[in-house]
Amino acid sequence: MARRLLALVVALCSFSAVSAGPHHHRLRELVRVQGHKAVDEHAPALTPKPLPVFFFHGVTANASSGYNYQANLTAEGRVFVALNFCPSLCSVSALPGQVQAAITAVRTRVASDAAFAKGYVFIGHSQGAAIARAVIEEMDDHNVKMFISLAGPQTGVFYGPQPSDIIPRMAFTMRIGPQMIPSFDFSKYSGADYAAGKFQSDFNALVLGNPLLQQQLSVVNLGRSPVKKAWRAVNTFLPVINNVNPCGKGDKQCMADKTRRRRNFLKLKSAHFFGSPADDVVAPWQSSILGQFNDVVTSEDILLNFPLFRVIDMKLTDEYEYDTYGLRSLDVRGGLFLYAVPNVGHSCWVADSKPLGATEICRFQPVYENYIYPLLHKQGWGEY
Repeated sequence: MARRLLALVVALCSFSAVSAGPHHHRLRELVRVQGHKAVDEHAPALTPKPLPVFFFHGVTANASSGYNYQANLTAEGRVFVALNFCPSLCSVSALPGQVQAAITAVRTRVASDAAFAKGYVFIGHSQGAAIARAVIEEMDDHNVKMFISLAGPQTGVFYGPQPSDIIPRMAFTMRIGPQMIPSFDFSKYSGADYAAGKFQSDFNALVLGNPLLQQQLSVVNLGRSPVKKAWRAVNTFLPVINNVNPCGKGDKQCMADKTRRRRNFLKLKSAHFFGSPADDVVAPWQSSILGQFNDVVTSEDILLNFPLFRVIDMKLTDEYEYDTYGLRSLDVRGGLFLYAVPNVGHSCWVADSKPLGATEICRFQPVYENYIYPLLHKQGWGEY
């Protein structure tokens, strides 16, 4: 069964200052004063040096998912590390443990290679993007300068009424879900049931009523229930890294951890979140650019109000409005960027692929050259 699950999920889831005066006189400005530093304007410019890159793969994948990034980046002399701390079927396990394994892997490499002394870049794809952000927040000694999230479910997955949610929902209910949670009867729901929110209401009740699932499956950790209060109390991953998890009265450690995670996130120079309406895995696709569906009070409300569900913009979320982990602060200082890129399937951020329901292949290299390459060559973000 493990091999079958792996195969199924893999199938689903890239001037000089010289002026001429009269003939008997030349004026050359050699030096400009900046503060207390004298700058020779005719000295050769320093060549920017590329920062190393860590790559975090998606669910059921492994380090080979970073092959195209490795080929592009090592060709220009950049150090590239595709992490492999929990590959293949291991990546289906609960995410808090994977985050700690990732931190160990990053620290080990940084400690053994002087190339990382000036900082480094994190690139994460899909589940790997959520793990990468968690590492940034939980790793107190990180020196990540730039974070690039590619099709990462940063605010969680919920299969709503958007037309773009249909293919991701079908992929989950017909393939991934039955393999991971065989106790739930996915087959009993009709198209009308899905359109009315009956499946969504029932599955939400299952997840919120069985906290043990949070300790077992990454796909459950990445689910977002619109029943806000209950979800924040039960889910052990996303509410934590979004800093919206409830702290008990007098729980100083919980509050200190929130402060620490926010401080660590704000060590970033810039964060870039990419998503596409053509994503065939993440729903809503806006989760990749920090949007989310509206909240309700109970699971029953999902069924009652499902046709009215709407995605709210990042700036209207609690995470941004209350600056829970630093999004608004990073935005104010000019370091937060969201990209809604058309016609990029979920896997196309890392490789040539044909998205589910598509008729044409999506090519990785144009996506990389148009969107990722410029970021990696911007001084202060991808270079120093």
